[in-house]
Amino acid sequence: MKVLAGVNFPKFNSENGERYLSQLKYLNEKLGDILYGMPILEDRSIAFKDTRYEELKNIRSILDKYSDIVLHIRVGATDFSSYFGVRRGIDYTIYDILTVRDILTDILNVFGRDNEYVISGPVWEYFLANKNMKFKKLPNSKFNRSLLVREPIVNDAVDGLLRELVIDRANGFIGKTVIHPTHIKYVNAMQAVTLEEYNDAMQILNTADGVVKSANSNKMNEIKPHRSWAEKVCMRALVYGVIENEASYFELFSD
Repeated sequence: MKVLAGVNFPKFNSENGERYLSQLKYLNEKLGDILYGMPILEDRSIAFKDTRYEELKNIRSILDKYSDIVLHIRVGATDFSSYFGVRRGIDYTIYDILTVRDILTDILNVFGRDNEYVISGPVWEYFLANKNMKFKKLPNSKFNRSLLVREPIVNDAVDGLLRELVIDRANGFIGKTVIHPTHIKYVNAMQAVTLEEYNDAMQILNTADGVVKSANSNKMNEIKPHRSWAEKVCMRALVYGVIENEASYFELFSD
């Protein structure tokens, strides 16, 4: 048990969730240690709109009872896609699959409130086999823009992963399930916080109320509405660090 951080709970739903987590709590008490649980939301009852809201509400009530041992929540977008007979291609993201986007939206709405649960993004299915790729020349610093307007950066597989990570992060997902070792450095690197984000977050958290101009003089920071975002940014910075700007992502990729 000392070498384990936790246990995955596949097909987690309102019928099996209590059994999963009560057994985990029992093991922790019996062994005097902590194993965390990672519920994987991928069940049919979540996929279909007519049962989704009630199911998510019931799952939430179970997780709230055991929140101290719920490490984070994972979403199974591949399973969700399968229920509708679709699969995203390498040239677009999971957010282009309308039925799955609808599911992810509701999951974020129920579990992403006030930063109460960490929710990780869905798996990206395509990978680059070459683990030794290095950037000889760093591309320009408009990293997010280059991805979103589909300017080539690495190759279709990696660019697709990075593009989806940008959208994951914009919607509140933190981290991502990986299916190949080449994904790890990209997923971890993309969790790093830019210095501009960090400065904005600190300004928000250290100001009592109102609206202030950002340190870069390029945006407004509204203290109360932006506080939850600022707290999440600071938590990410604590774990993944702060980088100078978007161009620094490429330096992390090439390590």
